[in-house]
Amino acid sequence: VRLGVAADARLTILRDELLAQADSGPLPADVRAVFARKLRVLRVMRRHSAESLSACAGVSLATVVGAERGAGVVNIDDLERLARALGVAIAELFREPGRTAEERVVMAVLRGLE
Repeated sequence: VRLGVAADARLTILRDELLAQADSGPLPADVRAVFARKLRVLRVMRRHSAESLSACAGVSLATVVGAERGAGVVNIDDLERLARALGVAIAELFREPGRTAEERVVMAVLRGLE
């Protein structure tokens, strides 16, 4: 038995149109890695621990720690809160760290701790 609904022919959705949906999957690994490095560098520059940044931004500690590891999920609201707490625009969180002398010093110190 086959059931159907009568509808205007202009409402037909082609199978190809359904497959052409934009992929809204996770960020590419390289973008995620840049975000993770930049977040950690900015956090250290602003003299925050992961705990104090999470409290200041109003996000969970797991969000901060996961983001710095390049794992986990950070939604757009969390990005806004983190950027505000760090005193930067959201776009700055996705720029490779090391553009300023202060960032380069922090990066060298962090490499020495690894």
